[in-house]
Amino acid sequence: MLCFLAVAIVCCLDPIPQNPSYHLFADARTLAGMSFFFNVTSNLPFLLIGFWGLRLCLRKEGVVFSSPSASRAWLSLFAGVFAVGLGSAWYHLAPDNERLVWDRLPMTLVFMSFCAMLVSERVSPAGGTVMLILLNGIGIFSVWYWHITDHGGGGDLRPYVLVQFAPMVILPVLLLLFREGPPLFPSLFWLFVWYVLAKVLEHYDIAVYRFTGFVSGHTLKHLAASAAVYCMLAILLARRKMNETIPSPIHENSF
Repeated sequence: MLCFLAVAIVCCLDPIPQNPSYHLFADARTLAGMSFFFNVTSNLPFLLIGFWGLRLCLRKEGVVFSSPSASRAWLSLFAGVFAVGLGSAWYHLAPDNERLVWDRLPMTLVFMSFCAMLVSERVSPAGGTVMLILLNGIGIFSVWYWHITDHGGGGDLRPYVLVQFAPMVILPVLLLLFREGPPLFPSLFWLFVWYVLAKVLEHYDIAVYRFTGFVSGHTLKHLAASAAVYCMLAILLARRKMNETIPSPIHENSF
């Protein structure tokens, strides 16, 4: 019901074009021959966290997944995180709408895979498999739709806005309705805190740079967003630690 309501609200809005000023970042300094040096290099944590998460998922390394469906969702999530590091760095080397596509595509994989993971662990493994395919398809479509409409003139970010913000409303409801499942807290709480901080820093890019004189809001946004995805990794690391002390798979709810 909430999904249909969110879609209905977004459809009632006028098309949302990409603001040309989005690419005008406060910190455009060039160091070591690299343009936008700090906005580019601040993506390194995404690569490290993504690689760490992929290793945990592929090698298992003491992590017990509730189902193969959940394992695939976690794998897709960390593949998206690693791709965010690559795509965002590529975009920030020469910011424009063409490169922005490769920044946004992997972000949708992270958002949608996280949703599919929660469905797999809290609702239904079979449903999680379907949702992983469906939601990732919707995420890719949202970026493709903006890209196509942008070439046609104006552009329309409504589907992408839906993909980015609808989970923030739907997921708390899902967690309240389906409390049984592997532990998620307190990491999930801190994930939300860091994500909100990242959005605030992104909005106040110029103001933060003027205040600090050496680091921009957008650079700090990358670091805050990295902290948010580390919270996802911390969920698996906490489960591995618990599994080392409890030999059987953990299915108790921590909500």
